[in-house]
Amino acid sequence: FFEKSFADGYKDLAKQEKQRYADMLGDEDRQRLALVDQLPDTQPLSAFDKLGLIPAMGCPQTCRHCMFIFRPLMKNTENPEPLYQMVDALTTSVLFTGGDLTRQLQHFYDAIESMQHVTTFAILLNGDFADSREVTRSILEKMAASVRRRSVTWAKAKVMLQISFDEFHQEVVVNRKGELNERIPVTKIANIVEAAPRYQDEIQLCLLHKQGYLN
Repeated sequence: FFEKSFADGYKDLAKQEKQRYADMLGDEDRQRLALVDQLPDTQPLSAFDKLGLIPAMGCPQTCRHCMFIFRPLMKNTENPEPLYQMVDALTTSVLFTGGDLTRQLQHFYDAIESMQHVTTFAILLNGDFADSREVTRSILEKMAASVRRRSVTWAKAKVMLQISFDEFHQEVVVNRKGELNERIPVTKIANIVEAAPRYQDEIQLCLLHKQGYLN
């Protein structure tokens, strides 16, 4: 374990993850899927309790609990509307995930305004967007406005805003200058907690943590 440097160990993990992605839909994977497809459908599926959408895979942070180092390049769907409509017909609960989606929030707003049967729109963020009270309120206002723009004849919907808040995301780390910094400052989480009650009719805030022996 101590015979290689951190950088070498990091590269080895990246190689392993890249190989796992390369194996997807390879010969062995297709054989496994063929066996699964042969199993009888005892309960025909007509709907899902929840479905997930992944607008992006990645995060600018390097939290030590997250071992996702390599990510394959993803090409955005030019027109996600058909995907929204397909998911809308299969569930009433959607989760937007795949990393930190601060840069993909417009997809989230569009989905809220176009999926009439979905009543719960969950999104997982790390809270790094909340640079100030003003910025935080602006983003939450856009989420709430998307809910308010839905047709009055549609099912009543709400945003489930899930924010990672634990000893990994708020870990104190040393930068290259030897200075101590919080990975995601607690101040940013406080901005979100302070602003959320203003939008209680449209947004429910949920702070998530990784359960472990330390907490």
